[in-house]
Amino acid sequence: MYWCVTGLPSSRLTAAAISLDNASGRIAGNRIGYVRYAGTGGSLASGIRASIILGDTLKVFNNFIGGISRVDYVPGATDNSIYALGIWLFKQAGGGGLTQAFHNTIVLPAAAQPVSYASAGFYLSGGSSGAFPAELRNNILINRLSAVAGQFAFAVVDGNSVRGNLTSNHNLLLAPGTNGAVGQTNRELNAARVTSATLADWRTNSGYDLASVSQPVTFVNEAAGDLRLAGTSFSDPALTGPPLAAVPRDIDGRLRSLSAPYLGASEGGVIQATAAANARLIGLELYPNPARGYVTLRFRQPLAGRAQVTVFDGLGRTVHTFAPPAGAATGHAQVPLALPALAPGSYQVRATVPGPGGSPITATGRLLLLP
Repeated sequence: MYWCVTGLPSSRLTAAAISLDNASGRIAGNRIGYVRYAGTGGSLASGIRASIILGDTLKVFNNFIGGISRVDYVPGATDNSIYALGIWLFKQAGGGGLTQAFHNTIVLPAAAQPVSYASAGFYLSGGSSGAFPAELRNNILINRLSAVAGQFAFAVVDGNSVRGNLTSNHNLLLAPGTNGAVGQTNRELNAARVTSATLADWRTNSGYDLASVSQPVTFVNEAAGDLRLAGTSFSDPALTGPPLAAVPRDIDGRLRSLSAPYLGASEGGVIQATAAANARLIGLELYPNPARGYVTLRFRQPLAGRAQVTVFDGLGRTVHTFAPPAGAATGHAQVPLALPALAPGSYQVRATVPGPGGSPITATGRLLLLP
């Protein structure tokens, strides 16, 4: 499900794509692409806001969260709130249950100017309401915001003054902006906050994320909310973690690797779909079929670029190749194939077209040649 939320200046409530009070269950497979609060009121913009019922569990798996922004607000000098958040977990009366946040991709986008408030990709609140547990595993948490002096843009915050409530490891944590910091602990009123600029500092100060990484990541189209890995990130072993039995598939329904699944919501870049699904995407058609020596191949190109057609015989050997003109536009293409030299029989015809993130998409159809 794709979410887009805007808060109004007159509202005093949090603008959140998903907001739950003393809940449990699953939040999975969401694409949160735009949450914005504009106004002078002291309200927050959040992708997921949740408190968890005592004795139960909220499972937050395989979500894309991006486009979070809070504008037109300058908090007071003693204001302890965080005003832009990917995931915000808190406790209220009757709450205190466990949250498992596994395989989410959270990216807070950069703003044109440094913002006047604190922000975080993931925030486990502390304070007078009491501590409660959360597990943070195999996520990508990136906060690209920059902050003015005295404020910070965090990847992760454990607001409790005592360690042990948060279990966090095998994540990617990145906060590359001005006054960006990988993490902070002790974010309670009247507590001495401990800010960790780097992953090494965070490990020392919190004891968390000993097997996590902090490095740049390339996505298919971050601005458009497509947070699947692309480029060299798609094949980077540093962006993999241990398999989690609770999350066997990714946001697109693909089975995850049983040995080293990718961090975040997506198991890599372009969807490795089945042949039938690719055929539907490309719209592969052969006609006439059966044919006598000459056939037309019709298919759809989702992206501009060079396509290629390959014909295989019954033994899997390449018997014919053809490349339509380079730079073909998106849309439907028709390719005439002259195959009079091929013996009658059954053949496989494969069309390969450009796909998102630089990875090709292929579809194969069966062709029967008559005498």
